[in-house]
Amino acid sequence: MRFLTFSFLICLSVLPGISQAAEEPEVPLISKLKNHDEKESQQAFEAILAERQKLIQSLIAIASNKKIREENPKVAGRAITLLGKMRATEAIDLLVTLMTFSDIPNPDPYELNTSDKLFPAVAALMEIGKPAIKTLLKRVAEGKLSKYEVKEVGWIISGIEGKALGKESVLSYMKKLENEEERKRLEDPQLNVFWDEPLKKP
Repeated sequence: MRFLTFSFLICLSVLPGISQAAEEPEVPLISKLKNHDEKESQQAFEAILAERQKLIQSLIAIASNKKIREENPKVAGRAITLLGKMRATEAIDLLVTLMTFSDIPNPDPYELNTSDKLFPAVAALMEIGKPAIKTLLKRVAEGKLSKYEVKEVGWIISGIEGKALGKESVLSYMKKLENEEERKRLEDPQLNVFWDEPLKKP
């Protein structure tokens, strides 16, 4: 009997899609999206976008809740991570304020030696990618970040674009600034420690 059960499982595993289909029934909205009826398919499309927006707003509410971050940091960390996975540009401003929040109590700096492993918002901003860069540089230029946070910005930008393009993004943003103080803040060594060569003012 055990042999028959084992053989049956093997058969399921080698037949493409059968075991997966049995375990994971198709989501109703996806079925409707694939419908040949154009109206029903469009309605499913809009419903999926609406569900995504509801999820994002709920995740933002969790991540922005100080009590949750303090009492259940793992839950807050998962919400932040999901915002990154969903490329939720609506959450960029919030994530920038949470760059130094860690969901790991007493982390081992040797095991977690990069910021994106230690701080979920850093990893989330990297996931969101280029849309986050302008906001990050704006916060640096405005002088609203600590030295440590400024360094995180450099790490995030280098993670998104690489060292060469990351430096070019900073220079490009500097060119658009008229305020000399703001331009000077973008020359901060903490921000530019990740580039291959020193930053030269445009």
